[in-house]
Amino acid sequence: MEENRQMQTTNGTELAATASAAMAKAEIESAYIMAMKRPRNWMNVRAQILAACERPVFAEKAEYQKPMGGSKISGPSIRFAETVIQAAGNIKTSATVIYDDENIRKVHVQVIDLENNISYGKEITLQKTVERKQLKQGQEPLSTRLNSYGQMVYVVPATEDELLVKQAAQESKIIRTCGLRMIPQDIVEEAMEVARATRKKNIDPKAETNKILDAFSKLGVKPSDISSYLKKPTEQIMAADIDDLRQIYTAIKDGDARWADFLEDAEIVDGSVKEDANAKLARLKKESDAKKPVDKPTKTTDTDPKAAVIANIHGLRDKLGMKDKPTVFVATVKAIEPAIVGKTLNDMTVEQLENIASMLAEMLEKKGK
Repeated sequence: MEENRQMQTTNGTELAATASAAMAKAEIESAYIMAMKRPRNWMNVRAQILAACERPVFAEKAEYQKPMGGSKISGPSIRFAETVIQAAGNIKTSATVIYDDENIRKVHVQVIDLENNISYGKEITLQKTVERKQLKQGQEPLSTRLNSYGQMVYVVPATEDELLVKQAAQESKIIRTCGLRMIPQDIVEEAMEVARATRKKNIDPKAETNKILDAFSKLGVKPSDISSYLKKPTEQIMAADIDDLRQIYTAIKDGDARWADFLEDAEIVDGSVKEDANAKLARLKKESDAKKPVDKPTKTTDTDPKAAVIANIHGLRDKLGMKDKPTVFVATVKAIEPAIVGKTLNDMTVEQLENIASMLAEMLEKKGK
């Protein structure tokens, strides 16, 4: 009887797996069929995207800004990418858990253009931990570290809800990167211009200053921190400052940057000048990175795909003029792949290296234009 029960359980599991596979196959086949029957019209897509960028509320969140290599870069936000993908239609996104244990979860994120049968994807690895400034009674941390503000934070096991939040944030970033590669670049650039024009047209500094300060306060950024960044009192905030702060706020909300990333020189608004914890840590980190030896190109071999990608990265680095600027190169790599902080190129996975090479190639292409 026990043998029969085990056989029934096995058969039930096999049937469930077969049914699940059949449903997935039917879903993707129907999606391709509908895409062929209702192909997108890029002129209609363009009109829909530009119309969205003319809406003030959407325009405020359409672009982010973050520091990279001693300068600032900006680009389409996650919210913008979601709207563009929706407008384009016939683009399927998916996130599949491919590995899960008590310490990590691996998720494969994929974006497919059903009309052209083009797909981009990436695998992400999530540590099942979160950081907390305070511990609950009886809670034991897994480890501790100093954050960018010089404060002690505790690394503790994440709850399922906290892990899902981390997972959703990482999935959104990959979907943005992969999805925007399927949209004609001229449409994206035109939409960004319209969004910037909308923001400038609808900025009333006096009315918007309190609004943006309140938004940053919810992120733990005080008005004095804003003054430190702008190097002037908040009473002197202008329209251009508001637009700058909106892009920074979007970057922080989307998880593309932290407030500490924007603070290099700290100014105190009461007239005295000193270096605060944020600036000190940023300076020490920059000096430390400058002293670290840059990865030397590894000789390419047919049996070592990692060495080939590293050699490609160094070639792109040299073409971008970063060969004699190790600090700029290190900062750029960390901005592209935040998860590899503290690692050298040889420590990274092939997927991480390929992502860095891809982004450097895009930077070189834009520089050539």
